[in-house]
Amino acid sequence: MAILQMSPSSLVSTITSYSQRGKIRASRDSFKTQKNLVTTESVSSFSLCPCGRRHFLGAMSSMPFLPISPSYASGSSPLSSMEELKRLRPPKPDWYEELFAWCMNTGMESYEEEISGYKMKLFDSLVGKAEKVLEIGIGTGPNFKYYKAIIPNVSVLGVDPNVKMESYARKSAAEAGLKSEDFRFIHAVAESIPLEDASVDAVVGTLVLCSVADVTQTLNEIKRILRPGGIYIFIEHVAAEDGSFLRLVQNVLDPLQQVVADGCHLTRHTGEYISEARFNGGADIKKASLSSSAYISSHVYGDHCGYYYYDDDDSNAFIVFLTGSYSTSLCSCGRKHFLEAASPKMPFLPICSPNASRSKDVSETSHPRRPDWYKELFAWFLSTGMRSYEAEIADHKKKLFDNLTGKAEKVLEIGVGTGPNLKYYAHNENVFVYGMDPNQKMEKYACESAKEAGLKPENFRFMQGVGEAIPLDDNSVDAVVATLVLCSVSDVTQTLNEIKRVLKPGGIFLFIEHVAAEDGSFFRHVQNVLDPLQRVAADGCHLTRKTGLLISAAGFDGGTEINTARIYSFPWIIRPHVYGMAYK
Repeated sequence: MAILQMSPSSLVSTITSYSQRGKIRASRDSFKTQKNLVTTESVSSFSLCPCGRRHFLGAMSSMPFLPISPSYASGSSPLSSMEELKRLRPPKPDWYEELFAWCMNTGMESYEEEISGYKMKLFDSLVGKAEKVLEIGIGTGPNFKYYKAIIPNVSVLGVDPNVKMESYARKSAAEAGLKSEDFRFIHAVAESIPLEDASVDAVVGTLVLCSVADVTQTLNEIKRILRPGGIYIFIEHVAAEDGSFLRLVQNVLDPLQQVVADGCHLTRHTGEYISEARFNGGADIKKASLSSSAYISSHVYGDHCGYYYYDDDDSNAFIVFLTGSYSTSLCSCGRKHFLEAASPKMPFLPICSPNASRSKDVSETSHPRRPDWYKELFAWFLSTGMRSYEAEIADHKKKLFDNLTGKAEKVLEIGVGTGPNLKYYAHNENVFVYGMDPNQKMEKYACESAKEAGLKPENFRFMQGVGEAIPLDDNSVDAVVATLVLCSVSDVTQTLNEIKRVLKPGGIFLFIEHVAAEDGSFFRHVQNVLDPLQRVAADGCHLTRKTGLLISAAGFDGGTEINTARIYSFPWIIRPHVYGMAYK
């Protein structure tokens, strides 16, 4: 079968979502989570933050006209749903949208026939529990027949970024016997679902998470809109086993698949993403292999319950898996959950803070293993091939790193690479630098750079890890530095959240990143064409990310300063840059 014939429903194909949304527990200080950028020009009452900026500590308590948001409200987007759609998934030509919808409608018969047994079992879990259902990536509506057969009064909301799917979906709904008033098509992306918190009984996603730009953000949105006890059911194709021939084929075809099949990834470990999403009601994830699906034969399917429990006197969240036979209570989803499991009275349970990172698992998911020869070659290239770039960018770096003087003794650099920035730290005798990189082959180059910069051996530590799961405690570093890093991480939103987590209050995030050229420009068109090749050749580097917008939208409480530049020693397709600082 052709690539299009086996591709999943489309959602997003370009940049990752601008910020995580999720349920945030209500704080006793209702004004604590307000995240407005407050300038320092006013003469109102202020206090000096450790970062050196003045913040209006009394502004929220003494000025009732400010737009105070309750701390439990999900982080609402400053953009409308349609603006988010355009930002996250730039418009495609009508002929492409129509062709892809037609292919999904006509080319998936054998797949749907083989998967039907799995779907019937999953949709049975909705009986008597779900009257209002949201399906993300509804596509042409192949799942409608399962709703009507088991839920007579069901109301379905179908989200899809491809508006050409609507006519096919409505036809499928009518053929399934669903009344026209019981189905609503919503043109949107799953990273920004235009529905209220706790508003649906169930969320369905089949062949969707392979195509979204930001899996973490999508799962957070699913949790946000699910009612307590609501169910998320899913079927997703996933990466084959590491080291297998099928995985090798997937690695080779993945860049082409993303272009041809509207952002579909062949190598995502979607099961791990879902498992790590921390649905408090527990997880039921199974594996299957479909013979009709060739190089996307590996699947996961199952359901999550959105059961939500917390102790008003405790600030931690807990994950409770569905095993054991102790005292239980029956959730509306039909499952038994351990209400006592989240209690501090049971210290023998593995209690995890919601901010804790599982570095090893996430590292393997976010940065797939590469052959040793590739890692060594890439490290050597960065060590020898970036000298002209470093010479041109030096002035920008010096100005940025001057902001650390007297304010940062413990620094984390993510994507430290071969250590080109270590010379900028060395003027501070007391500085301690954590250098983190997923490529272990970078270590010898980074240690050599540290030595050349005059850093004492005990003041530099190389850590193998990814920005999505930093193996450091909360509020543990004075500064985080990233130069040419956010172009390559798998999940920009998660990386920025991790940066905020490990920064101390008043800490500084310094960044220099190449970014997408202006929309509609010739340069941007070339970037779009070359982006899949760049990801393969340059260890995941994306040419088309709007990194400045993502940083701006990340919600750094102390504000963000972003500047633009063009670096001419770089190939012209990656000349546009942003650089600046963000403050916690």
